[in-house]
Amino acid sequence: MWPRTLRRPMDELKTYLTSGRERAGLSQEAVAGRTRIPLRYIQALEEGRIRDLPGQVYARGFLRSYCRTVGLDEVEALRLLNESCRGEPRDEKPRYVSPADLLVGSQRHTSGQFAYVVIAIVFLIGILVALLTVGTGTDTGNLSRIKSDRGADWTEQLPSQ
Repeated sequence: MWPRTLRRPMDELKTYLTSGRERAGLSQEAVAGRTRIPLRYIQALEEGRIRDLPGQVYARGFLRSYCRTVGLDEVEALRLLNESCRGEPRDEKPRYVSPADLLVGSQRHTSGQFAYVVIAIVFLIGILVALLTVGTGTDTGNLSRIKSDRGADWTEQLPSQ
């Protein structure tokens, strides 16, 4: 646990995160790369600008991921975050968050990747159709059996009415 020498929990959180990252020997860019959290959100966490994050749920998730990456105690960091946010008024209207900002932990897809997915789906559908049609072709042995069962030449046409 960290000593409580600072007055404000947000100052404690900022010091806790920054010193933990420095002890781990990581830059902000390295933490952003390892966690796949955008750099501007890493900077907002370390500078105590919680309002610049997409929302409280994301702030908590980013904080957990940050702590795991630099080897800090998540519970202590979340406690400091909760204490620092306790007195702040909540936004009445939720902020707009770009869908691109929410793709934390995964790569953003490009149109080229989308084309590969479409091609793979079409290919798989073609294989499925081919597999389903195997065995539905005509067998000449069956035709001769049908001809002998009917007693008629299979080349004859049906009588017209």
